[in-house]
Amino acid sequence: MIARAGLRLESRVAASPVWLRLIDVFVSAPPAGPLSVTLEKRDGSVWIPLTVPYQVSTGGDLGFLGLGRGRRGDTGTFDVRTTIASPRTLTDTPAGAPFVQTTVPVWSDDSPPTPTPQDVFFLPGPDYRYGPGVPLLAGRVVDPAGGDVDRTRVSATETVRGQPKVEQAMTNADGWFRLPLRWSVGATQIDASRGSLTATATVTVPDDLRTMLTLNLT
Repeated sequence: MIARAGLRLESRVAASPVWLRLIDVFVSAPPAGPLSVTLEKRDGSVWIPLTVPYQVSTGGDLGFLGLGRGRRGDTGTFDVRTTIASPRTLTDTPAGAPFVQTTVPVWSDDSPPTPTPQDVFFLPGPDYRYGPGVPLLAGRVVDPAGGDVDRTRVSATETVRGQPKVEQAMTNADGWFRLPLRWSVGATQIDASRGSLTATATVTVPDDLRTMLTLNLT
C-alpha cells in the first residue's frame, strides 16, 4: 500500500518519474473517487509493494514524490507497476491493461526526471451512477462458448455537429454493462472489443433500452 500524500512535501524537489492523467470517460474529468492507489516494484519475476507518497492534482494528474531519487552520480533503472481504482468504474489504459508499467530512472536533485504523461481511463461499470435522465442500454457480453467476458469495452459513436461523440462502458466480472447513449436516436450501432475478439449489434433508441442486449464475441 502507499502512503497518501498529505504528508509533508519534499523540501527541495517533488519530481516524479511517473506522471499519470486520470480520466473518467463519461464526464471527461478526473474520477470522483475515493481512489485506491497501489505501487509495486519488479523483483525478478515477482512484484513487491513499494511505499512512496503520491499526490493527485485537482486536474487529475498523479505523481509519486521522489520515486527513484538518489544521490549525485547514482545510475540505473527499475520497473514499477501502478494500479488505480475508483468506485463503480473499471480501469483501463491504452495498452489494454488495468495498470501502468513504467521503467523508472535513478535520478538526483541536479537532474530531475522529465516524464511523459500517460493516460489512465476509468470506464463506467454496470453500477456507475450516471444521474437522472441519462438513457442507458443494459446488456451482457459472452465469448464463443457462451461464457461471461470481463473487461470488455462497449461503445457507440455518433456525429454531433460534425464532431464524433463516443460513449463507452466496460463489463464487470460477470460480463454485464450499462452503456450511456446521450446522443443516439433511432438505429444505433453498438460495438464491443476484448483483445482480438469483437462484436457488433444494432439497437433502436429509445425502444430497445427496455430490453437486455447480448453481444457475442467472435
